[in-house]
Amino acid sequence: MKKTLCYLLAISLLTILIYPVSATQLTTSKEEVIYGILDEYGQVKKIHVVNSFNQGDISDYGTYIELKNLSSDDKINVQNDTITIRSNQDKIYYQGTLETITLPWTIQIQYLLNGEILKAEDIAGKSGEAEIHISVKPDPDSDPFFYANYTLSINVKLNEKNFTDIQTQNAVIANAGTYKQLSYTLLPNKQMDISIKAYTQNFEMESIIFSGVRMIMDMPIDTVSLTARFRELSDAITKLDNGAYELTEAFDKYVSGLTQYADAQKSFNNGTKQIAQNITNIAKGSSQLSYGLEIANQQGDTLKQAIDSIVQKAFLNANTQIEQLSLGLPVLTEQNYTAILDNIPQLSALKAELDHVIQLKTGFCMYTGSISQLSQAADKLDGGIQQLNMSAEEIKQYSDTLSSSIQTIQDSAMGLKQGLISYKDGISTLNNETRELDKSISKEIDNMIKDIFGNTDIVKSFVSEKNTSVESVQFVIKSEAVKAEKESTAPITEQPKLTFWQKVLKLFGFYR
Repeated sequence: MKKTLCYLLAISLLTILIYPVSATQLTTSKEEVIYGILDEYGQVKKIHVVNSFNQGDISDYGTYIELKNLSSDDKINVQNDTITIRSNQDKIYYQGTLETITLPWTIQIQYLLNGEILKAEDIAGKSGEAEIHISVKPDPDSDPFFYANYTLSINVKLNEKNFTDIQTQNAVIANAGTYKQLSYTLLPNKQMDISIKAYTQNFEMESIIFSGVRMIMDMPIDTVSLTARFRELSDAITKLDNGAYELTEAFDKYVSGLTQYADAQKSFNNGTKQIAQNITNIAKGSSQLSYGLEIANQQGDTLKQAIDSIVQKAFLNANTQIEQLSLGLPVLTEQNYTAILDNIPQLSALKAELDHVIQLKTGFCMYTGSISQLSQAADKLDGGIQQLNMSAEEIKQYSDTLSSSIQTIQDSAMGLKQGLISYKDGISTLNNETRELDKSISKEIDNMIKDIFGNTDIVKSFVSEKNTSVESVQFVIKSEAVKAEKESTAPITEQPKLTFWQKVLKLFGFYR
């Protein structure tokens, strides 16, 4: 069963994880699979490359310390960094061990037991609270192209016979028989620190597999629908900007009208003061009227003329006051004032004054019949004028309070106006900044996809820059397993001839 799983894993690594990317076809096109062999701590021991070609006669470039034809017995010719094979095979595979031991990623693996850092051989077979730390960072000595454009899949297999209560973060955990398989994904241009905690019984650990591939996204992203929504948002902000402008303009008119109303109230307040003063004058005139009654009996026609003069003065004052109040009433006369003032309660005092004047006139017309009755009427007139004087003072106080309230409203309205202006300016700024929001979002999505998947338009050889016809490059990196006991050395026997796939499995440590 174990052997079958090893075969399946190796085949999967060589087939499923390969994502071909088109490149310009030159003389000899090929695919590269880079096999990195690590020790238990992540240090690179060897780097093997399997180059595959869909033709027999090939020309390739690379600096290797060892070469092996995996598909035939045809000779591999080497001249400096040029490798050629002449063969009638339809497909050629050859393996080379690189002179350099630098990978795009620097990998560090650390083992802890009960909080103490141990060597792999010391933790093997032990029990307790175990921790496994895996750090992946860019190797500054390697070509940055691969680190910037390749996604690294990290797979850790823990046998549940040896590990329980497994805890980790950012991993996809799957069951594979008696194993828990922890899968992590490291995107291009990113670093990762992995921590795995578990209780171990007889610590043993399978090899950690790191698979580096180009992440090609072949599913469509409906950016048109997404950006359309942002365009709708941008249009709505434009409408909001227009509405804010209209609101500010309307409120400006309101403030202007309020200012006019405040000015009118000031005029009204001044008018009430004048009314109070005029009523005071009328009160004085009433006293003079009483005095005049005493001599009315003696002066006859002279007194009648004086009374007519008083009536005219009263109507003149009344019309003057009404004109100052801007009530839009017709000129008051003895014939129409009653009909006009009957339905205006706020001018009832003024109407009473005119009534008294008319009564005075009527009384004086009858003075020849009863001078004493006219005197009594004059006394009542004087009392009414005093009440009117008190009412005028109250009106003045109310007018002062109203003026103060209007001033407060006007000040608040001016503050609100400034706030609306600031609001309008803010909305206008927002509108300007989001006017082409859909285009900005679309561009940002493109940049994010590029950051995640790297530059998918370029395929570059890991072995040599001279290899310009590379269809795909992938990395399969394997750490040394941690075993409690070393496997016993089997007696040396003659090895049978291996197939291509057996050679690949043996290369990666899966074939015994």
